[in-house]
Amino acid sequence: MTHSIAIIGAGPKGLYAFERLAAHLKARPPREAVEIFVFDRTGRFGAGPVYHPEQPEYLLLNFSIGHIDLWAREEPPAVTDDTPSMLAWCQRQECAEIATELGPDSYTSRALAGRYLEAGFEAIAKALPHGVSLQRRVGEVVDILRDRRGHRILVRPASEDVVAIDVRVDHVLLATGHPWARPNGPGQAEPATGDFIPFVYPVERQLAAVRPGSTVALRGMTLTFIDAALALTEGRGGHFVRGDDGRLSYCRSGREPGVLLPFSRSGLPAPPKAVDLAQTEHRARFVTSATLAALRAGAEDGRIDFERDVWPLCLDEMRWAWYHASMSAADAAELRAVDSDRAAVERAIERFHRHHPTAPAFDAATLLDPVGERRFASCADANAFAADYLRRELTRARRGCRGDAVKAALDTWRAVREVIRPFAAYGGFTPRSHRHFHRHTWPLMKRLVFGPPVLNVEKLLALVDAGVLNYGAGPDAEISSRAGGGFRLVGPRSGLDRSVDCLIDARMPKPRAAMDPAPLYGNLLRRGMVRELETTAADGTVYRPGALDLEPRSCFVRDAEGRVDRSIAAFGIPTEGTLFGNESLSRTKNNFAGPWAAHVVAVMHRSEVSRWSTRAS
Repeated sequence: MTHSIAIIGAGPKGLYAFERLAAHLKARPPREAVEIFVFDRTGRFGAGPVYHPEQPEYLLLNFSIGHIDLWAREEPPAVTDDTPSMLAWCQRQECAEIATELGPDSYTSRALAGRYLEAGFEAIAKALPHGVSLQRRVGEVVDILRDRRGHRILVRPASEDVVAIDVRVDHVLLATGHPWARPNGPGQAEPATGDFIPFVYPVERQLAAVRPGSTVALRGMTLTFIDAALALTEGRGGHFVRGDDGRLSYCRSGREPGVLLPFSRSGLPAPPKAVDLAQTEHRARFVTSATLAALRAGAEDGRIDFERDVWPLCLDEMRWAWYHASMSAADAAELRAVDSDRAAVERAIERFHRHHPTAPAFDAATLLDPVGERRFASCADANAFAADYLRRELTRARRGCRGDAVKAALDTWRAVREVIRPFAAYGGFTPRSHRHFHRHTWPLMKRLVFGPPVLNVEKLLALVDAGVLNYGAGPDAEISSRAGGGFRLVGPRSGLDRSVDCLIDARMPKPRAAMDPAPLYGNLLRRGMVRELETTAADGTVYRPGALDLEPRSCFVRDAEGRVDRSIAAFGIPTEGTLFGNESLSRTKNNFAGPWAAHVVAVMHRSEVSRWSTRAS
């Protein structure tokens, strides 16, 4: 008999699961043969679509290269001895042309990361232990059917329209990544038209329909928007030049749109990351595991009210860090010494303001929302405000978390979210606060803390100066279709009212299993093989974040009746909302690859013992 496992999705999360599965199979080899089936709709095994190695080099990661390492530094060791981090991989002979430009804090292209990930996949494939084989399948998994002999994987091959019954497996891992917007074929986004583009990737194909000289509105103003803006400018032959003053300027090619008009609810672009993130680390003083455990123990239903009980502690962390960065070395040392003693912290802050009466006080509202209720005199005023904001944030990013109070305060979220993460998981917050945390706080802090690298913000400002990019829509802008074609963009707080030739949805689609345009999750939900997480309060309040429901402290799915199915697991984006912060390149956040692989191999051994015992009797 042959053991069989399916990994659906061969991006980073599928790669990490493959790596751990190979390691556990080498450490505890079964007697019988093992087949590992890896499915990917793009055929880029290890990289997946987001880190496709052939995408333009100007599309940068927002994850510094020093944090990228596909190899788990845990037991059992990897199946191969050759386990370089991405930085070490780049410094090898085959990457000699770029090695001198890269350090741990560098931000490199997604394409280069894809080449690293694919190299890792190939290294694992070549080193698989005896008796273990790898089967790659290019195509879209559209359904999984279960019977007494296991799971049948139904695949739509990349080159065909028909569904083929491909394989039967014992275990399934769902690592499907971000959903693709409105697919009309295997793994493809809806074709771009002249006036509406529902998804920007791959940028070369999706944005090809945008006409030179046209007026383009872009929904969303964070990382995906930046990729779209650069693809429509730098990707069309424009180039950036750094002047003697150090600032970038943009030189038009004539093939870019006439103007790009991004819009979002906040009306503000994402600020750049601080340059010293790798060297600074805040230790959470008020948001601690002990504090949150006590809140959970005291809650009637065991669920924490995030807004009421936890968010004020988050603000305490920001306030502490704000003043620590604002104080002299001696005063900052005193603040560290009193640590989380609230009375002593207050005395230190009062003393600071007595000695520095003109020093700005911590203001959480302005820190988190610099626009507030502001209305602008004109769209030019709104554009200038956003550009000035970016310039200030660029200066702050260069000063770093140790030299700027704003960056120091916001950077506390990096430590705080690690404390919060396990308490928020599996519906650990009350339904109302879960909704607020999932839809407001988590994305807000992600935008403020985990923005683009400095270089990309320099490019955005150069595009503003060149008149190619205009933030004049302001907050709360709305877009509507025009009867004769195209769109109308209206900024109620900036006075903008402009006809638009093309609308681009420049956001990464959020995972919602029941609304995923691809058929897989809809089929699994309809037959009750999986279900979405649902949290319910005593007063009947319900919240469904759209993520798959999982067994607590694991990645195994629950079926429609709430029963745990340990033959099906989910990893990464399909769990976002049940778990939080499934960063695709992270090996440590919500890391269930090792436990999942250990479980699969243990089941193999138990099944073999059972079969051998039956035969012996």
